[in-house]
Amino acid sequence: YDLDFIIEDLILMKYLQTFFHRLVAVNRPEFVKTSDNQVNFLQHIMSIIKKDGRVGVVLPDSVLTDMGATEKVREKLLKNFNLHTILRLPTGIFYANGVKTNVLFFEKGKATKEIWVYDYRTGIKHTLAAKPMTRAHLQEFVDCYCVGHEQDRVATYSIDNPNGRWRCFTEEEVSNADNLDFKWIDLEEKDERTVAEILRDMQEESDGIAETVVRLRQLLGGITV
Repeated sequence: YDLDFIIEDLILMKYLQTFFHRLVAVNRPEFVKTSDNQVNFLQHIMSIIKKDGRVGVVLPDSVLTDMGATEKVREKLLKNFNLHTILRLPTGIFYANGVKTNVLFFEKGKATKEIWVYDYRTGIKHTLAAKPMTRAHLQEFVDCYCVGHEQDRVATYSIDNPNGRWRCFTEEEVSNADNLDFKWIDLEEKDERTVAEILRDMQEESDGIAETVVRLRQLLGGITV
């Protein structure tokens, strides 16, 4: 999994999800019918992964919580894929106010048993100007992930450390949960930005959207859907 790509290109990936939905997720009889672009993007990924294929994809909270068609897609994901890790990302890293996202790591070939969750959202605040999120901020997650030797993972959460950010949810806990939006840390989230910082962030958001549109047009070339 290339976490650097995930962090650096979150915004572009958001636009590409909408594009791919329109390009390939229309009239797919094997899909659960839904108009949700994000859910259809996930369904498309699930449909093209080969056995033992591994994926890391950025998706909004709604994919983990919504009912109806979205819940059916989650059930298919848990049944046919091993959703072994969820990284909860902080708000403020997308160019849309209040958007909360996660990185879902899964592989095809066996059903989900336990799910490891790293909560890098609760009590964390990043801004585009004053405190942007960088690769270094996720070093603890990378260390906890144990790439290549996942069997050696050790939770930082415990009864003695209830605010530990790395926690394992058992197969029973996953099965009994109403959704996959796992929360346990009890920390107060505050927006400590000054007015000047808020205005600067708003300007950067506007500039970032314009830049992303240019990049997207360059990638798509003359393609129209």
